[in-house]
Amino acid sequence: MSPATALSWLDAELPSFATVCQIALRNGRPEHAVHLAAALYRYLEAGHGVEAVPIHDHAVQAARAMGDVVAEAHLRTNAGVVQRLLGRYPAATAQLRQALALYGRTDNRHGRARALSNLGIIEERLGDFASSIARHGEAIALYQEIDDLFGQASALTNLGNLESSIGRHGPAAQRFRAAHDLFATLGERAGQAIALTNLGEIHNMLGEGAVAAGHLRAALRLFREIEHRDGEATALSNLGTALSRQGRHRESIAHFEEALEIFRGLRHRYGEASVLNAMGEALHAMHRDNEARERHRLALAIATDTGDHDERDRAAQALQRIGQDRLAH
Repeated sequence: MSPATALSWLDAELPSFATVCQIALRNGRPEHAVHLAAALYRYLEAGHGVEAVPIHDHAVQAARAMGDVVAEAHLRTNAGVVQRLLGRYPAATAQLRQALALYGRTDNRHGRARALSNLGIIEERLGDFASSIARHGEAIALYQEIDDLFGQASALTNLGNLESSIGRHGPAAQRFRAAHDLFATLGERAGQAIALTNLGEIHNMLGEGAVAAGHLRAALRLFREIEHRDGEATALSNLGTALSRQGRHRESIAHFEEALEIFRGLRHRYGEASVLNAMGEALHAMHRDNEARERHRLALAIATDTGDHDERDRAAQALQRIGQDRLAH
């Protein structure tokens, strides 16, 4: 079976997977729910978060029924990642903290590192940078202890994102390049694409739009090759920003609109808020302030609801800036 055929089959069967897990749990075969959720995780993570929630709920119950602490910790970590991607931070945090407690009983350093890294991402989004840095640092150290190159690359990427968000662009770029090289060694295309996307964002922040666009187009090609919709939307949004900073605003709006459609389809609320803010900034540069104000207000509402510190502040500052510009004229 080709990858395309396999994906088509998964897409067709997606509505039934939660029911299968529920039936397995209720009919004395909890191991089937556990194994199915674990096998589906990478597919679900790449753009089926809403469908993943009930699948993981049933699977966690199944693991508990079996008394399988290792499986429960792993599934709770997966569930936490899915909830994080959906912008449901309290639910994500609860799952990840429970996973950490379980990992403490099994001495699973890999699982502990993964849960810590994801908690660090949430804390960054909520503005708790000191705790986030500590989480990522501990995760990287654990991955190094067990010589897990993929884990190291992923944790380096997460730490780079944090450093980028607090203005430490040089160290962030170093993290992303190191992560890219590790992912390339492993032949991990999704990881390479994520690292390139993040490098593109760094060059955007440094005002190097042409360099940023080169990284982002390469990332976009990779994401489309592997049909990673979440990554595709992020690369499109960042590419839109790169084009806007080169004065190519109309092109940028087309990229933002495509990214927004994908994020909304995935119900990825952080991504939606981010791209709405980026679109608002481009529209303001085009002197289309009524449209810009509308986008920022939508972003502010979403980020306030989810608790996303950075996009909430970004929207509020943009609205203030538009108001000041209006008064100045």
